Amino acid sequence: MAPIFFLYTADAHLNSALLILNRLIDKKRDSLSIRAFLRRARGASSLFPHCAPALLRECVDKDAERLGELQKTVEKIRTHRNEQFVHLSEKLLQAPFGVTPSDESFAYSEVFALLTAIGTILNTYAGFLRGSQMLMEVWDEENEFRFLLETLSKAVDNLEDEDTS
Repeated sequence: MAPIFFLYTADAHLNSALLILNRLIDKKRDSLSIRAFLRRARGASSLFPHCAPALLRECVDKDAERLGELQKTVEKIRTHRNEQFVHLSEKLLQAPFGVTPSDESFAYSEVFALLTAIGTILNTYAGFLRGSQMLMEVWDEENEFRFLLETLSKAVDNLEDEDTS
């Protein structure tokens, strides 16, 4: 019905997601990134009651190595951010406008792999912290819409029940 609106909306969500992902993988010491989380976890093993300090250190080392294996993807995403948002590249002014194919371009499967790795890491420490894990899975479009509709229906039913009380 309004393809331009939805195209720009999808583009805005993608850009926002990539910027947030960049914050999540930031290398700066004072950032709230996955790397900073691992550094803090190593130094605060007493905050994780469901894990022995030695096991925690071992997991931090393993997870830091896992992030290191994804460094090429991290650099591609950072380069994309720099060219598209931070230091606008002159390539954006050349045809095809706004598209900067290069050796540093990335596939969405790489982003998915990075997000999955970060989610797995966070899930590990959630287990160490609370003794339970988060449910993180990607659904197909049909299941996701069904879940959202059911959730919204329940919320509307609850509101109607409150109004009649």
